[in-house]
Amino acid sequence: MMDVEDVSRVFQGLEDALQKVEVARGDAKQYAEQSEAFMQHLQGVSEQIEGSDPRLAAFGHKLSQEETFASKSSELRSLFATKPEARTFNSKY
Repeated sequence: MMDVEDVSRVFQGLEDALQKVEVARGDAKQYAEQSEAFMQHLQGVSEQIEGSDPRLAAFGHKLSQEETFASKSSELRSLFATKPEARTFNSKY
């Protein structure tokens, strides 16, 4: 069984790995690499975390935000890759 410090290190490792994914958002190749590294790390520690740990909910929220970003980015990239005329739209952003 892991002690409090071990569990804290696991969560800090997950936070660090997810932060690397977030930082890489502007570079699709690096984003994919960091995402893969994060998923491998997550799989490696998933059994070490108790489902009742309150930090899991907060981390799950951050993870769902990143999943939403990845999903929307993928949709936009596929739209631009398949419809070159879509690149000329006006946006208020």
